[in-house]
Amino acid sequence: MLSFLHPELLWLLPLAAAPLLIHLLGHPTPPSLGFPGIRFLRPTPIPIQGRRRWRDLLLMCLRILLLATIILVTASPRWTPQEDQESPPSEELCGQAVLLDASASLQATMGQLTPSLQEIQGAHVAYWEVGAQVRPLSSPSQWSCGWSGAQALPQAFSQANQWLAQFPPGQRILHVFSDLQSADWRRDLGPLPPGTRLLLHTPAQPIRENCGIQQTTVTSAPQNHLRIRVRCRNWGDTPSPREVILSLDGQETRAPLTLPSQGESSTSFLVPVPSNPQGTLRLLPQDDFAFDDQRLFWAKPAPPTPLLAIFSDDPGDTLLSQELEFFCVPALTAEPPEASPAFLLQSLGTSGAPFASWEEFPALLLLGAAERLPPQEMEHLRRYVEAGGVLLAVPGSAPLAGWRHLQSAGLAPQGSAQETHRQTGIGELPPGSPLEKLFPPQASSDLHLFPIRRSLQVETGPEEAQVLLQTLEGAPALLQKPLGKGKCLLFTFGFHTASSDFPLAKAFLPLLRELLEQALGDHSSLRQISCGDIPLPRKDWQGKWIQPEFSTEEPGLHSFGGELVEVIPPPTESLPRYLPAEEAERMLTASSPSLDEGKRSRSREEPGGSLLLPWGGLLLILLFLLEGVWVYPKARRPHAPESPLPPP
Repeated sequence: MLSFLHPELLWLLPLAAAPLLIHLLGHPTPPSLGFPGIRFLRPTPIPIQGRRRWRDLLLMCLRILLLATIILVTASPRWTPQEDQESPPSEELCGQAVLLDASASLQATMGQLTPSLQEIQGAHVAYWEVGAQVRPLSSPSQWSCGWSGAQALPQAFSQANQWLAQFPPGQRILHVFSDLQSADWRRDLGPLPPGTRLLLHTPAQPIRENCGIQQTTVTSAPQNHLRIRVRCRNWGDTPSPREVILSLDGQETRAPLTLPSQGESSTSFLVPVPSNPQGTLRLLPQDDFAFDDQRLFWAKPAPPTPLLAIFSDDPGDTLLSQELEFFCVPALTAEPPEASPAFLLQSLGTSGAPFASWEEFPALLLLGAAERLPPQEMEHLRRYVEAGGVLLAVPGSAPLAGWRHLQSAGLAPQGSAQETHRQTGIGELPPGSPLEKLFPPQASSDLHLFPIRRSLQVETGPEEAQVLLQTLEGAPALLQKPLGKGKCLLFTFGFHTASSDFPLAKAFLPLLRELLEQALGDHSSLRQISCGDIPLPRKDWQGKWIQPEFSTEEPGLHSFGGELVEVIPPPTESLPRYLPAEEAERMLTASSPSLDEGKRSRSREEPGGSLLLPWGGLLLILLFLLEGVWVYPKARRPHAPESPLPPP
């Protein structure tokens, strides 16, 4: 059977008639005009033109055939014998792998997929749960293979591929049950094993205008009270009015809240310290994705978040380090009366950096010390950020050298940078900066009043880093670069008086603390685990290993080795964005061979398949040579002047 790899090119075949069209349009018949002066002359026959007319017709047909051959060769014709045509494999004899998306976003539409799931029968069937964040609605206990849990889609896809590899090509089927939420499909997963048939089962994707509870923060307040702050998010395109209900000690407290489109909003509760610290927050009315409309939390003040500040202990930077420590340490440790501290700050010199356990700190402050760290420590710092840490870097005595060190380690965005001593200041906040909530345009602040005497002129693309602050000239003053699971906050001016008066401004303390609070985000001192994640064993105060004895299938509150643990809904499940089925198939079949192994081996031995392509190329070359042989002698033949009178 003849087929084409690019059949859409066959629509160009009518263009092969272009020589005929040119001939008809370019050779009009001239009109006959009678001229009295030549009426007594005998007409002169021109037999040469008549003899050449059939040659011109053949040449025109040859050119039409040449253009048609070019189009057909470009379309890549293939000849597949009739017995090699694809036929659906027998499901009783082939291996079938089933990937079931067990995420919370699929549970509302799981009933649409249950019949297709129950129809999968055969002697060799294996099942994998993808994510395993909640218990499936129907347990396939009637099947012999049972379920194998997997923590992520790439891991489950790899395990299914390895299992299918034991079956011959053409006898492999991969079933994927998923709602194709884009948060779960963030990278290419292919290739599939050759000869694998992919069946994608997707439910009707609802148009979800989802709202959910993002974060809960509990702090101490005067007179034996707690301040509970709730941050909510609206992923929809329209503003959504909601009511936040706090249930604590058997009492309910309500607060109205309007969530802007594609934005966040917060509300606070002031309540007495409860006897039972287990609290519940709810959003009403609930939407069609009720999984994130409820949050269980510990209603007790969180212990301070540990931070590590690294200063340069080089003798030439003594005064600089003392000045940075004088301004930064009080700004991070100052708290109002009767309030629990938010941060627990520890200081360290660059000479002691190789001996520090950075992984114990969710955030690290590199204050004027980037150029003093050796390359191996910069590499250690990059791995720390990729694992989920937060880095805040401030230039020191050599800003350009420190920036180059950060760039070489991949902590700073690539691009040109130069040092400037031209005085400037902070300009308007760029659109989308998270600091707009802290410094709105209508609020008075000295953020735009202090001078900057020495800074770095950095040029970078928006895909490399986000600009949170910019100077009056529009140059970046503060950059946020995502790296792995963590992020880097990079200032282009220093926190000392030789560089700027920023530490003397009233905006210094709230800006620095807000940056760290937003960057830490889910780094709560109360340990938080997403539903479906497996908590790792840990040591108690006596050094003994403790195994977790609680389930993470559903949200809840647990105690684990003297540590409070909140099992929270997965943040990515709240995003109501879906992939088209075609895009998911492309990701699953990326780089997959178009032929199975049997067809590929036969194409090397039999004169079928892709061998039509070289034969078409040979025909094309032959037609070119034939046209050249035909046209070249006529172009070289001298044309003798024709006499209007016949020879005597």
